Amino acid sequence: MTKEEFVKDILEEAVNHVNSDVENETLQYTESLVEEMLLDYEFKEGSEDEEPTIELERNYQDRITEMADTSVSIYNNDLYNWLDGSTAEWVERSIEEFGVDTRNISVIKLIQQGQFLMYETALYDIINYLIDTGYVEE
Repeated sequence: MTKEEFVKDILEEAVNHVNSDVENETLQYTESLVEEMLLDYEFKEGSEDEEPTIELERNYQDRITEMADTSVSIYNNDLYNWLDGSTAEWVERSIEEFGVDTRNISVIKLIQQGQFLMYETALYDIINYLIDTGYVEE
């Protein structure tokens, strides 16, 4: 089994089985981000007794944060279109987690903060599933 085949297989399983608050469409988008990340890491082919695995580098959390950050829209219209009944909860969660800069409050920044938290959560849900199932090692 090649590294590419292994990554595609484990990500398909992860997206189908991960228990996440994130909508399926977002999980599928983040699947491609995780695929790109995993293909950069060391692949251990395994043996008769061992399954293949991917070994994460120490800084994988930084990479997840960067991927979530770069996924956030910079266009106001896209952000307003993203904000609906199911995604408004992410804005509320992000306010609880990150707070609000009351000196420079901006609706757009709050929506971006919610979108960031949604993407970061989806990325960690997939990676944590892969770690828990043993497909990926820290």
